[in-house]
Amino acid sequence: MIELVLDTLLPGDSELGMPPASSLDFELYQLRHKANEQVEAFLVMLAKVAHDKFDRSFEALDATQRLAAIKGCKLVDVHLFSAFLTHVMRAYYADRRILVQASAGAVPPFPAGNELDSDNWTILEPVYLRGSICRSTNPVWQQARRINMQETLMLLKDKTAVITGANRGIGRTITETFAAQGANVVACMREVTAEASDWLTGLAQTHGISAQAVSVDLADEASVKLAVKQIMSVASRIDVLVNNAGVASGGLFQMTSMTELRHVFEINFFSQSQILLTQGLARLMARNKAGSIINIASTAAIVADVGTLAYGASKAAFARATQSMATELGASGIRMNAIAPGVTRTDMFDQMSPAARDNLIASSVLKRVAELQDVANMALFLASDLSTFVTGQIMRVDGGMV
Repeated sequence: MIELVLDTLLPGDSELGMPPASSLDFELYQLRHKANEQVEAFLVMLAKVAHDKFDRSFEALDATQRLAAIKGCKLVDVHLFSAFLTHVMRAYYADRRILVQASAGAVPPFPAGNELDSDNWTILEPVYLRGSICRSTNPVWQQARRINMQETLMLLKDKTAVITGANRGIGRTITETFAAQGANVVACMREVTAEASDWLTGLAQTHGISAQAVSVDLADEASVKLAVKQIMSVASRIDVLVNNAGVASGGLFQMTSMTELRHVFEINFFSQSQILLTQGLARLMARNKAGSIINIASTAAIVADVGTLAYGASKAAFARATQSMATELGASGIRMNAIAPGVTRTDMFDQMSPAARDNLIASSVLKRVAELQDVANMALFLASDLSTFVTGQIMRVDGGMV
């Protein structure tokens, strides 16, 4: 069924040399991005919509009916609908065969009558890592299709980026985004599993970059120092460092032990900010008089809430240290900024009750939570030369928590 759904959405375009979506290894994409449950849930929903709307299975519908059934899912669960479409678009337009054929601004190869509503384009916009969305048939854009996207926009081409906590969530998406933009990546994680190795090998093959894994326990000073040496051994220079690894903690003030408080600060502040990892790699950046360091903080550092003493305070210290270090590292040509995401669609969010999710969504002006790609896009901006005059800033990615 999934192949039929994929080809209904993206049947390809023979004139542009773009294959149908069913030719992709979508199963491998699901494994790498841990999207199996969302995809399965969408297919179950789609089967029910097809039966309720047409009294037939999805496979028995004609092309027009299949498209109508897919669009009908939006009325049942807009969040699941959007998540599935984002996965499909991301898998398709991040495939190397597609990137070679499609140009910046190219018209997606949808069949006639299969245009998505304008609000859905806003939802899908982050997946277009190589150029803006343009559905115009203007001759100028038709000519632009012949341009190789990989040559027109590679924001991190030939740069080397180190990302901590790279094996899951925000760190994983940042790693994939940087790789898609031409960066060689050094992915730091507590344990380098076979799955992680396969994932990095896939990134290297897909994007033609180097992807190395380094094992590091940020709670262990000796492990961090060893990791710095390993990073220096596999990379002659470091252009970007993303301090993403951290630990979550929740609990009322009077129920928080000093042991827990110290543990959270050790991981979220001391190990990766001013004392160890950043200090070690900043020296390497200083040799080249250039570099961008990006710290992943949190809006919990800015907006007080019940049960966030340890986590919020550790992230607040991290954000404040970012600004202090920026004043010192600027003389060496190193920029330092922090990203403060709001509630983000991670494993923790997916495990929340529907009521809890609705409350969090209501707190945002845009009435949605941040997707992992939203945070990765900000990291991409700060890592690239688009932000050469930006330093010492705390960039909020929270949908307007005002």
